[in-house]
Amino acid sequence: IAQRQRKQDNEINKDTANANKEIEIIASEGKARAIENIAKAKQIELAAEGFGIAEQIDVLVKTGMPIEAAREMIIDRYKWSKIGDKSLIIESGNSSVAGDGAKFGAGMEKGKNTNNEPKS
Repeated sequence: IAQRQRKQDNEINKDTANANKEIEIIASEGKARAIENIAKAKQIELAAEGFGIAEQIDVLVKTGMPIEAAREMIIDRYKWSKIGDKSLIIESGNSSVAGDGAKFGAGMEKGKNTNNEPKS
């Protein structure tokens, strides 16, 4: 009786292991398809974005702007749209009260560079 019980337990364990293996295979196939679908969607998004940028440059060129100037303008616009409100711009040059205030807010001290080393 004990031997029969062990044999049944082994069969149950074997069936459970095979079922778990099948579940893992199905899950990994699903994950692979999801990754592939995300990559395809990103590819479509980037292609549409590139087409939009090309169209903007084309419109500017048709209005008489040199192609290089149009390209630079669109690149700058695109760059700033990606930065959004995540940055603080501190212009170099003549010091001003506003510039000093911005530097103070950014954690820089007047007369020191960003590495906190004295200017020479």
